[in-house]
Amino acid sequence: MADYATDREFADDFLSKQKVILAPLLGLYTMKISDFIADVKHASDLTILRGPNNIGLRVRRPKYSNIYGLHEFTIRSLRDSGATTELEKYLNGYSDWFAYFHSDYQGRLPHWLVVDLAAFRRYSVGMKVHGRHFDNADGTYFRVYSVKQFPVGILIGASDSVLADLPPLYGFATQRRQNGLWDPSPAAVKANPEAWK
Repeated sequence: MADYATDREFADDFLSKQKVILAPLLGLYTMKISDFIADVKHASDLTILRGPNNIGLRVRRPKYSNIYGLHEFTIRSLRDSGATTELEKYLNGYSDWFAYFHSDYQGRLPHWLVVDLAAFRRYSVGMKVHGRHFDNADGTYFRVYSVKQFPVGILIGASDSVLADLPPLYGFATQRRQNGLWDPSPAAVKANPEAWK
């Protein structure tokens, strides 16, 4: 049976690499291009936004990328021990982003995606996107989600290899989010639901 210590040891080996990958995205995400009024009246070309408070991380072992592709992400949904799982924590409002990395046999993280957990919660509950159940055969269970099950605004960022595995609109939406040109907040979705389909 997998335990927290074993899982944590595997994941911790990648922490410094994960920070390097996420650093440029955090910088892009926390700034947006200013609107016309801010530009011409206040000489403000960029506006600083609030970034995420917490980011959940997960590293998928190398063999799974070739089997299942790059557009899937898994979230632990049950432990035989009864411990609270990541899925429960995310659905209860903990963490702002979920960064999912695919490792390779050289210890690199060539493929990755970052999910907006506010959007994940909204669409997991509201649209009842539950993912498929997966028994890990070690006392842990996962829900497997495909990015394609969600509207394009679910992604905050992704590696080029992941975006190549998705319809082009995902890449377009991700780039616009990173540049502050698209607001996927609940208020914006309510005001323009067609933009999120």
